[in-house]
Amino acid sequence: MSTTLEGHDERRYRHSIHLLPSPGDIDHLGHVSNLVYLRWVLKAALSHSEIVGLSEAAYREMGATFIVRRHQLDYLRPVLAGDKVRITTWVKSATAAASTRATTIEITKVGSVSMGSCDNEFTLVGTAETLWVWVDLVSGRPRRIPAGVLELFCQQP
Repeated sequence: MSTTLEGHDERRYRHSIHLLPSPGDIDHLGHVSNLVYLRWVLKAALSHSEIVGLSEAAYREMGATFIVRRHQLDYLRPVLAGDKVRITTWVKSATAAASTRATTIEITKVGSVSMGSCDNEFTLVGTAETLWVWVDLVSGRPRRIPAGVLELFCQQP
């Protein structure tokens, strides 16, 4: 059975980070490498986890952590050097031992609005869904996600 968390006011469950591509992020085609998109998706998820109080040390204390089982990325438009990037992520649904995290990747041009101001100034350039499984740190086997862990991702920090 799956629990959908989107029935609530989703804005309160979303977490965004803002960044600029570095020169090393640009590939031979002149845009951000596909691998960098994946790195950004993971960075946003880890940032969301930390902001709700679940650091690496907290996971170690619980004896379990989330690991990625599957990523699905859709590249809609290229990100270029000089684009401001906003990565927004939220936990979309959960089962006993897994959760699905949705992510959007949006850009605005340098010199336009300040980072994070008006939502309508950003252009969607990518989407991702990641399946995270809650695993025991000793056995490496899936475990039931504690209710308190999911609740942390479903409240405004």
